[in-house]
Amino acid sequence: MTTSQPQACAVCGHMLAHQRGSFGEVRWLHTQSEDKDHPPVPVAPSEIHPIIRCDFCLTEGAAWELPVASFTVGNHRFTGAWSACEICANFLTHDDWEELTAHAHRASEQRHTAPQALADFQTIYALLRAHITGPVRRTTP
Repeated sequence: MTTSQPQACAVCGHMLAHQRGSFGEVRWLHTQSEDKDHPPVPVAPSEIHPIIRCDFCLTEGAAWELPVASFTVGNHRFTGAWSACEICANFLTHDDWEELTAHAHRASEQRHTAPQALADFQTIYALLRAHITGPVRRTTP
């Protein structure tokens, strides 16, 4: 199975997630609830100015990334590096997973009427930690 090249939405600028169907076809999806007002229009990120969100707390303007090998939780496959904002990158740099998890959970509670349970974050981040391939690094100056 080949990994699809990253895609952004030409309408809203947010990066898109993808799912593979049972026949290998790729389906591009918005991951943010505020993007559900339009269908995804996938384009290469180089064609637009994409909005990069922190994969931990969903803050816009993430300028760091954590290299991670692909892994699966349930029926969701996580592929490639995770983006991080300044705050989350600081937690990662200091290996403070407890505070990172609490910060991401608080952000979820503020953004969603039905946020994920803290235990869900703990489960995903435990698997994430097992798949880290290098240190967090800055992606933009």
